[in-house]
Amino acid sequence: MAVEWRIEAHHSVIENQKMIVLLITYLVTGLITIGIGIPLIQRRIKPNAWYGFRTPKTLKYEDLWYDVNALTGRWLIWSGLATVVTSIILYPLDLGQDSYSIAVLGGLCVVVFDLL
Repeated sequence: MAVEWRIEAHHSVIENQKMIVLLITYLVTGLITIGIGIPLIQRRIKPNAWYGFRTPKTLKYEDLWYDVNALTGRWLIWSGLATVVTSIILYPLDLGQDSYSIAVLGGLCVVVFDLL
């Protein structure tokens, strides 16, 4: 009986640690997404082959580059905020790893599809 209780307690501790790792992962991912979007909104990123919304037309026309990337930056910020907010709100609900991940990604999808 005592051994079973210890095993269950140990399992519970491991599950809690996994949930904390998921929370931190979603928070960091959301914050990085926000951080990537800010310079795009501020129109600080010049046309380049590595960072921004890169298509032949945006790379060819500088005005189009800045307009499209400002919009893309707003989408990134809203997506990052959705990830951060939903991960914080849903964390205390003790949904379990799979349900928590699906719910956070579902919240992100709602915001992204609303932006489109």
